[in-house]
Amino acid sequence: MLKRNLMMMAALTSVAGAQTTVTSDDGVYQLLGCSVQSKQVVCDVTFALTKEGVTSKYFDDVTVFGVDGTLKAPEVISFGGTFRGTSMRVGGNVYTGIPVRLSIVTELPVTTTVVRALVLDRSGQVRWDNIPVRGATAAAPTPVPAAVNIAGNWTATLTNCTTTTPGVVVCTATLRK
Repeated sequence: MLKRNLMMMAALTSVAGAQTTVTSDDGVYQLLGCSVQSKQVVCDVTFALTKEGVTSKYFDDVTVFGVDGTLKAPEVISFGGTFRGTSMRVGGNVYTGIPVRLSIVTELPVTTTVVRALVLDRSGQVRWDNIPVRGATAAAPTPVPAAVNIAGNWTATLTNCTTTTPGVVVCTATLRK
């Protein structure tokens, strides 16, 4: 019955919108989301064992990618509420049907609005892409004083630059001849 309930939960989650549930050979991973907490970007996931009994589950190959594709190793990982440094194997015993919370404290800046990818295993099968970050505040626009040469001896000065979406920057350009 537990396995059926977990499968129904996974089906409902995938119908509701973006995929937040990933099923592996030994259990079900549920992405709870990423948010800014205590001046850090933290991503939360639960893992529920679907095989009968008890087993040890360790997460020693967690990877986070920034929106620009930069690889970031987690600063700290919490398993079941116990924080440990990433140099240690993070995990412990898991029991059938009891979800255990995994919190990944990233090295991403608090201005990050999207986590490009969160990968929990070496094979890349347990992963989520383009995760919005709740509570992120975009950096204040800053003038870009560098002049740019344009054909015909025009120069442009860019000011009030803001990131509107990942990979898109909108600026005000002042052209002078």
